[in-house]
Amino acid sequence: MDRPTNQPEGSSQRNSFTYILLITWIVFMTSGFGEDVTTRRDLEDILDRMEDRISNYSAWLNGTSSNFTLTPEPPTLTPLLNNMLPPIDIPDPRTHSYYRNITGFIEGKTKAYNLSDKHLGSSWAPFAVPFANSLNTTETQANIGLWNISEAKKLSANVREYGALTSNNIHFLRGTVDFADRDSSRIVKYELDAVHVLETGTLYGFAKKLGSRTDIRHVSALVPERYRNETAQAVLSELEQRRRRLKAFLQSGQSVDSDASPDSETKRGYCSYIFRAQLFPTPAPQNLLREFEEEIMQPTGQQTIQAEPAELDAVFVSHDCGVLVEMKKGTTLRSDTFWRKSVTYSSVAFCLYLVIAYSLANQIEWTRTPASISRVSRWPFVIQALADLYAFLLHMTIGVTSNNRASLSLIAPGFVAAVLFFVLEVRYAVLIHRIQAPEDAAAAAARPSPPPPTPAAAAATAAINRRQTAASAPQVASLPTRTPEEPARTTPRFPLLHIIVNVISEPLMAGWISMILSIIILLQLMVNPKLILGVLYAFHSFWIPQIVRNAKRGTRRALRKRYVLTTTVCRAFFPLYALACPKNVLFFDTDYRVWTPIAWMIVQVGILFGQEYLGPAFFLPVGWEPAKTYDYHAVIPLPDPETPDQAQALGDCSVCLEPIVHQPPDASRSDKEKDLGTTSLLGTSLRLYSIAPCHHMFHTACLEKWLGVKNICPVCRRHLPPL
Repeated sequence: MDRPTNQPEGSSQRNSFTYILLITWIVFMTSGFGEDVTTRRDLEDILDRMEDRISNYSAWLNGTSSNFTLTPEPPTLTPLLNNMLPPIDIPDPRTHSYYRNITGFIEGKTKAYNLSDKHLGSSWAPFAVPFANSLNTTETQANIGLWNISEAKKLSANVREYGALTSNNIHFLRGTVDFADRDSSRIVKYELDAVHVLETGTLYGFAKKLGSRTDIRHVSALVPERYRNETAQAVLSELEQRRRRLKAFLQSGQSVDSDASPDSETKRGYCSYIFRAQLFPTPAPQNLLREFEEEIMQPTGQQTIQAEPAELDAVFVSHDCGVLVEMKKGTTLRSDTFWRKSVTYSSVAFCLYLVIAYSLANQIEWTRTPASISRVSRWPFVIQALADLYAFLLHMTIGVTSNNRASLSLIAPGFVAAVLFFVLEVRYAVLIHRIQAPEDAAAAAARPSPPPPTPAAAAATAAINRRQTAASAPQVASLPTRTPEEPARTTPRFPLLHIIVNVISEPLMAGWISMILSIIILLQLMVNPKLILGVLYAFHSFWIPQIVRNAKRGTRRALRKRYVLTTTVCRAFFPLYALACPKNVLFFDTDYRVWTPIAWMIVQVGILFGQEYLGPAFFLPVGWEPAKTYDYHAVIPLPDPETPDQAQALGDCSVCLEPIVHQPPDASRSDKEKDLGTTSLLGTSLRLYSIAPCHHMFHTACLEKWLGVKNICPVCRRHLPPL
């Protein structure tokens, strides 16, 4: 049916997906973001409870009547912790000192123990026996729940340390602690509340299940006696500060700080831990180390020392579950160091994505004609689009959740990855699909149909069909039949469902939905780190479809070598950084098996280049090759070397109008002759010329450029096979 005359040009190319995005954006922008009355009432109740706790705690400190009672540390626990983390003498400030702020990330190997086990086999086992005797075995087994603490092999923490207003020797530490098994397939998160005694470099606190904050009023019971009163006063000041922040939020509507969240009890079924850690002294004078920390927190350009990162030992003991988790020589990564590394990584990743985008733009320009696009497979760009979409989501997620100065820098490479996905790769893949669709349809129609049935089988089938029709036909008058020119028009039973099916069945819309579903499945797979190598193999097999298409069609070169090399090198950087760099900013664990997907990519590049020089199906065994393609480089007799130079020419190229010279294999070629042909292979010069099926002769390079524009002979207009 012809297009109506009043329909604007190009409107047939519009897709419903654009309108869906537009409607979604309008609904999102017009949605209300008003204040939730229920949430405000809950916060007001939290503020009332917080004021009541502060008043009781203040009265307890002053020695007046109060409802607060300090929960003491179990008497059997102190000897155990003192044996595992023996107190370190205060170092000489002229030679060694402790870090005063360890804000950042902590990582280390852990080992878990069941304190009810009678065969611990550790040096501190005698000190664990009195503590284990006070446990209720039935309750500890119920509290452990589904998490087998013996599987905890790694610890990673994200902490923030800040000073107390009433003390120069006490800092508060808040953050999250993750216990993970060996391959990080199972992770349990805890929230950490602790105090840092700067003089001794010791940390004391609690770790409870994520979402269950600790009542920090009891933390003063964990510190030594000489620091207990100072810690209690600092805790009171901290509670009052949290109350002021929460009240300011209710009055002004500002975003509430995580520190203003209420304290709550740990849910039953999870372990709560008493936490203690000991920093190792740093071999640096105290005054120089303080200058170093101040310069890091507030850079002024002053020259300072380069101190080593802090190390610490830590112990987590649970009276609820009867377990102990020990970490030896955990390493710290300060947030400022993480910020600098993030900026460096983001700069490199940003530049690499720009290089990929520039190289892809050149590849698109190089294949701007239908004849050249027909040689390219669309699937390499679909796979790369999925990888870039995942990279965009990964960078955006880490940038938003890191909540520090590195957030903006990590968003930059994610933005370029999104541009690659939306602007270049998806559109190029759709363009390739549109140009190759008629060819694919013709190939599908040309497939051999099943052989017709024999006359006897056809007669038997017809008789059975007649009997079934006569038995099931109702005894009514014959109905008028419709002519083929008047097809029956039926109204769909569910119009809305019919519209949705029609929209989804559009090729472009179906492609978008398939891609979105693929990335959702991919994100689910990435939750399990055991499958990381499989995902990498899938992402880095993007040259395989092009290799297959070259072999089937007999195409020697469909992609520019510059594009293949640039894309391979740039995309190899990201998995190597994530899985081969020990302290990367993407929070991936080191796995040196990542080199196998990189080697797999190199093999693919080698096959692509081999197809150009050795033939499209050179790697296939004998008998596995597809249908023989036309050989443009048939061997012809060599001219007599004693004839004049003009007589040695095979003719003039119809593209460049220059003579075609057949050089002997051992003769050296001039620069002009090298430009006319391609590089020789194994000392031969057969590829300097090409003979078409119509017996017209050209320079190989000239014919390659011509076939990139049209698949016909420039002389007789006959259709030419792939070169």
